[in-house]
Amino acid sequence: MKQDNEQMNYFVLIDNAEVKENTIIKVDEWLQILGDSLKTIAAKELKSIRLDIDNYEKALGGEMGAIEQLKSLLNVITEIKNKSMDMEFRIVEVQEKFRVLDMYEYDIEE
Repeated sequence: MKQDNEQMNYFVLIDNAEVKENTIIKVDEWLQILGDSLKTIAAKELKSIRLDIDNYEKALGGEMGAIEQLKSLLNVITEIKNKSMDMEFRIVEVQEKFRVLDMYEYDIEE
């Protein structure tokens, strides 16, 4: 955008205004398409994370009674412990995607 519209090439004056304008328009279209794709991917991953958390919350909210229920609860706790690092990475990745969208002032629904 900071480039001059006209450029002297030996004895010929070249006007680049139209090329420059069309390039800027095309880049804006590409950024919009990339933003839409990133938003879709981030929203799907966020829904997946929330679903996993809700499922674990339901599994942990069960009543304690028989030994089988206690074993089931302990298995859920072990599974959560084993997946905690993976979940942290997933959350950080989604946060970064939304941060990039915010950085480029892309509209995001809450």
